[in-house]
Amino acid sequence: MDEKSTKRAWIEDAENRKRAKSALATGAPTNFTSLAIVDLTEDDDNTRMAIVRPTPCYPGAPSSLYDVVGQYREPKDDDDDDLGDTQADTENIEFVASQAIMDMTQTQPFSQDMVCLRLKLHSLAERNLCRDSIEKFKQMGLYEIEFSLLSSVFTFGRDNFTTALVGKYERTSLDIVKLSKKHCVLECKEDATTKRTEVYITDTSTNGTKLNGERLVKGAPQVLRHDDKITLLSSQSGSVLLGYTVEDPHVIAANATVPASSSRNTKRHIQENVLGVLFSSPLVGRDALGGLHPIEELDLCREYDNLTQTLEEASKYAITKPDNSQGVIIMIYIKTRVVMLVPREIDLNVQFATSINFQTMMTLGCRALHFSGHGSPKCLYFEDQESAVHPMSTEELRRFHGGSSSPLRLVVVQACHSQYCATAFLACGIPHVIAVKVEERLEDQAAIVFTKNFYLGLGQGKSVAESFDIGRNSVATFPHLAHAAKVCKVYSAASKFQLLPEGNDHSEIIFPMIEMPLEDYQSQVPVTDRFPTIWSSKLPSVCQHFRHRETDQYYICAHFSMTNQSQRFVWIVGPAGVGKTQLSYSVARYLGARKYFPAGIKFVYVSKLADDDMATHNNNTISLGPRVFSAIKNRVQLWLSRAFDEQKSTSYFNGLLVLDGVDALLGREENDFMKWIETICTQYSSLRLIVTARKQVVSSVFQIHAGRMQHIHSFKPGQAVDLLRRLIGKQRSLQLSGLTKSPIWNIKNHPDPNINLSLVLEQHPALRQTQCLPQEIANLASQLIASPNVTMDDLVAKFGTNDNI
Repeated sequence: MDEKSTKRAWIEDAENRKRAKSALATGAPTNFTSLAIVDLTEDDDNTRMAIVRPTPCYPGAPSSLYDVVGQYREPKDDDDDDLGDTQADTENIEFVASQAIMDMTQTQPFSQDMVCLRLKLHSLAERNLCRDSIEKFKQMGLYEIEFSLLSSVFTFGRDNFTTALVGKYERTSLDIVKLSKKHCVLECKEDATTKRTEVYITDTSTNGTKLNGERLVKGAPQVLRHDDKITLLSSQSGSVLLGYTVEDPHVIAANATVPASSSRNTKRHIQENVLGVLFSSPLVGRDALGGLHPIEELDLCREYDNLTQTLEEASKYAITKPDNSQGVIIMIYIKTRVVMLVPREIDLNVQFATSINFQTMMTLGCRALHFSGHGSPKCLYFEDQESAVHPMSTEELRRFHGGSSSPLRLVVVQACHSQYCATAFLACGIPHVIAVKVEERLEDQAAIVFTKNFYLGLGQGKSVAESFDIGRNSVATFPHLAHAAKVCKVYSAASKFQLLPEGNDHSEIIFPMIEMPLEDYQSQVPVTDRFPTIWSSKLPSVCQHFRHRETDQYYICAHFSMTNQSQRFVWIVGPAGVGKTQLSYSVARYLGARKYFPAGIKFVYVSKLADDDMATHNNNTISLGPRVFSAIKNRVQLWLSRAFDEQKSTSYFNGLLVLDGVDALLGREENDFMKWIETICTQYSSLRLIVTARKQVVSSVFQIHAGRMQHIHSFKPGQAVDLLRRLIGKQRSLQLSGLTKSPIWNIKNHPDPNINLSLVLEQHPALRQTQCLPQEIANLASQLIASPNVTMDDLVAKFGTNDNI
């Protein structure tokens, strides 16, 4: 054995002894039933959380956590001097959570019953299941699956899940028949060469198995690693319907925190590390006569996820400190330590753009400010307390600046027509302002691409100018946006962004890197503390093409606004398929993000409970209402007790209860149901309630508790066409030759062919058959996509016409 191998073996042996000692001393929890407790953190009483250390990702990097991390690659005998290589000037090092620990522990021999890997039901898949199915999954061993050399082989197949799924609705929605009888095989075995115990997944299906979003090659075994995502069934949009997340016990144990009894200091935000984020998405605007005009809601949730993922990614990479004066890398060793430039841990202060929130943000201070919303050439659109537009002029914006002592150096105004508003920030002395050119509408996709790449550069310690160029070039080369610019022969999406003042020096670094020895670096706070949760993942997601309900949503949100604390509930009424459920989802997500309901939001799907009850009792409608009503009361009371009764005072813990599809209770049980609503409204003064139904009710409860009856109507023909074309997208094209049933198919009503096609569609009988109901429009789109050779004229001949819209 050579000298290097001997040294490596000695280091690993020392680390093994340290691990054993640490495990006995701390007793860190692992949640693995068959795994001995392991804790690889240092013996430091001040340690409050897992230490995530950078791990070298270049060849020859030492794998021991306490070895020389970041050591420069030693040249081989036949290598030239690497100091002259431009790629060797700055070594990139990725922060991989406990990767060195995982590599080290994987080389140790496993006992026959030691768990080497565990599969846990994917969180998205769990949301698709009812409580009974989840319990069935646990009973059958499908919720968590552990692998060891004693339990080495497991096969996923259709029969497993057909038995586990209790509800008929779940079997239909998951389309379980798409699973093969022997879908994929997982096998735990020891590699004869490396002596590592690995778990391999092999696809044996007809429809395919995905690993981390990529389809596996059939019959080719693939090694599973910690945090891998296995998808057995997915929707057309790619979201997981049935799948598993991979967990490695060694990684879990290595990142285990100290006992919960240990105290932890409150996080203090340093102004120079804070990025202020101001989101604005008012639902309507008011004209001079008080009329309401809907405003399309931006996908702020997607943009926020994009921003947080970008900042988290930027914080994972550090570089060795270069000596720019000599053009070479200088390695400064202090007891085998390397000096590194480490990204700052940027904290986010996220607010929705009301004048009060904006003033608070400016008072507390931040290093950079990001505004995302709508705007006009003369103002930015803030939100008022009722979710309508509060125009913020440039003169008003100037009043909010934090003064000469403010740390604010950069403002990104990401809104249409934001150049004029940018001048307000420039007048306050902000040296760097990014805006969108006047008269140019900002595309959502362009905003997302620019945001990701701009903040990736900013988070890596690059200057404002460098980061701006990175973001704009990314937009210019993004496939969809670049192609659209060529086709339309207009300004490219990248040209919409401006860095102001033009011609000034923008070489300032907003978030400079921190210089420190690599082995001394540790993550200060978890990402969850740095990036607050705005949109709860527990709330149901809104349909991708939910549109044209901004005014309806405004009336409901205004009813529950902070200025109307006495307004108790809203009854959403409309025909089947009009979109009542989706509207309730949208309202819950909108108000929930703005922290209107700190006690929580509870959805009870009454119509689904009624359908399940009918299936259970063989379509026996006798006592259907009382059975469903009893089940609902039990579920609601359990939630109310947990959300409200455990609080010392209910006055400040508003909660929202949504009862979706209550028509099964509007027969003989209608009076009892309305009395129950009056009871809970009386007992819980801070409870807000949304009810959806096809039937309108008349009750004094509306007057007693300030209820509102919100009627939802079918779309206008133009709105119906917009939804149809959005749903079809690029999956197929609609031609005038297939629309001859429309009375104006051969008349050119508009010079723009695209608009003319929409006008023809508005009067087509196939569209009128849908009665302009969103659900029926979605069915029409599905028929057109499923049969590319079938025209809308053919559908009229097949199903007949119905002009009663």
